[in-house]
Amino acid sequence: MPDTRVGLQILIVAPGRHPAAAVERAMARLRDEQRVPHEIHVVAPRARLVELQRDCFGAGATRFAAGCAAAGFSRDEILFNQRTLHALDEHAVADGTTGADRVLALLRQLSSSDEVALTVVVCEDAGPAGHFLHAALHVAGRILDRLLVDTSTTPVHRKGSKASGDGKGTPHLELPVLLWPANEPVPHTYAEAVKRRRIERLRIAKPDVLRLDVRRRTLVVGETVLTLPAMQFFWMYYLASVSGERFPLAELTGAFASGRRQPVQMTQKLPDGRVRVFPADLQRAFVQLFPMAADKFDAMYLRSCGPQPGLPSTISKINAALRRALGRGAAPYLIQGGRGAGGYRLTLPAPGIQIVGLDPRRA
Repeated sequence: MPDTRVGLQILIVAPGRHPAAAVERAMARLRDEQRVPHEIHVVAPRARLVELQRDCFGAGATRFAAGCAAAGFSRDEILFNQRTLHALDEHAVADGTTGADRVLALLRQLSSSDEVALTVVVCEDAGPAGHFLHAALHVAGRILDRLLVDTSTTPVHRKGSKASGDGKGTPHLELPVLLWPANEPVPHTYAEAVKRRRIERLRIAKPDVLRLDVRRRTLVVGETVLTLPAMQFFWMYYLASVSGERFPLAELTGAFASGRRQPVQMTQKLPDGRVRVFPADLQRAFVQLFPMAADKFDAMYLRSCGPQPGLPSTISKINAALRRALGRGAAPYLIQGGRGAGGYRLTLPAPGIQIVGLDPRRA
């Protein structure tokens, strides 16, 4: 059950054929939960809002005031008037993206403070408005917000102080909300959210080519361009140039004799029968990438693979940068493994990797 200590409770309803009854059922639900809605907002086509205004705010209408009294609320405590009725015009209904964006903007406006909790009630016959609210809440929702589906399709008839739709209480089904990840920037529009998720899913199912531009020191995945610091780019370049092969950090660290700064030579036999000799193979790649800084290799090697290796921290920074740039679509491009997992490797298949800008005389 969501925390009821939140300061401001806002009820948002997408009603069906009987809008006033839908609002009453939603209020009865909040009464049972001992929540007083500070504001009530209704999202619906204009014709449905006209009917709601007639029943709740029309000349001599006392239905909403009576509903508040029956639910144990004071009418003066609740903001519910023509300004909280949000009409969806024909264009918004016809264009799903436009309608979802309008509802998304409303949810963001209402939940601008952490002290607000939204209860969204969607009637099963609400039509497009219900779908828009359902979709937008997955993007704009926070941990305390919730979605209820009103499964009643008949008006409420009052008996004393209790609301009864089918004689068995208020028929609401609570659906868990798929919240947008808190560590990812929230998209400005619903269309942007859909595009981002589709690209991420597509990259996982069929990854774009990873293009490493040696001259510009950039990684390019589809339309995304990522620039890395020199040493981070070097390690991404080295692992990409031997895709799938394990970089044996633990063995290299152990090859540094106690008290000595210079490690002994180590060989690694690859599955295809080739043999790599370290640190010579790593030095070859370093000189390819930084021909004017060949004398810096020993210091880099000691810092990355020595008795206190800094490579795990570098790998973590590379993976973090990929996640920030590609979101969940970064999975195929992440460097896998660790010291305890036998080393590091890039699992993206070699045909999915392009290295450009390398001096052919040094390749």
